[in-house]
Amino acid sequence: MMITSVIASVSNGILLALSPVQRWQSAGRFDDNWMTQSWFITTALVVMTFLTLLLLILLLYRSVQEKKAANILLAKNAEKRGLSIGEFKTLLDIANSSGLNYKAAVFTMEDAFEQGVNRLLKSFTSRAAPAQVERLKSRINFLRKKLGFQNPISP
Repeated sequence: MMITSVIASVSNGILLALSPVQRWQSAGRFDDNWMTQSWFITTALVVMTFLTLLLLILLLYRSVQEKKAANILLAKNAEKRGLSIGEFKTLLDIANSSGLNYKAAVFTMEDAFEQGVNRLLKSFTSRAAPAQVERLKSRINFLRKKLGFQNPISP
């Protein structure tokens, strides 16, 4: 309690010793602070820009690595199921049109597979001949059987 009163009285004595004009001048004088120097501000901006760019590069690198890993997993699952290259390409089209981030879900989730098939057929029927659409439907039905899903598409 004694120390607090001593500190308060010393602070009041210093503040009260200054006139209002002197207080105003000292409040507006920032030239002595090293944080307001132009070299400090420039250095801080350069460092922040560098760190932001580094973060963006790392996020992009991580995204690319995750996509590579997902594609490798998709290829391994296709190989394990005994899919040919043509069947794998069709399944890859289904996976890409499904809109899922985890493309390998088309192997295990029938809903994801069906969603991809519906979107693929919708986009394919608008730009392809009827014979090509029928071939795609037969490939999809064959894939559906290989993956163990139900509900074949009627021709």
